[in-house]
Amino acid sequence: MSAMPDCTTAASLLLLLKGPPRVVMEILGHSTYQLTMNTYSHVVPELNDEAAGLMATALWGDDGDGSAPRR
Repeated sequence: MSAMPDCTTAASLLLLLKGPPRVVMEILGHSTYQLTMNTYSHVVPELNDEAAGLMATALWGDDGDGSAPRR
């Protein structure tokens, strides 16, 4: 993560730091996982970008220089 996005709550910060969503749900006292993730969905784009990068590395072996082959 190159720049820290705006985290206005401890819950959004914890999710960005890869805290387990189930644990965040329990800390907040939410009754469902869906409630937690819907409430903090603004965090998801940051996580999606990172997950896409991890998947690309796993599939195409990118060594960080951007030269990984595209399929």
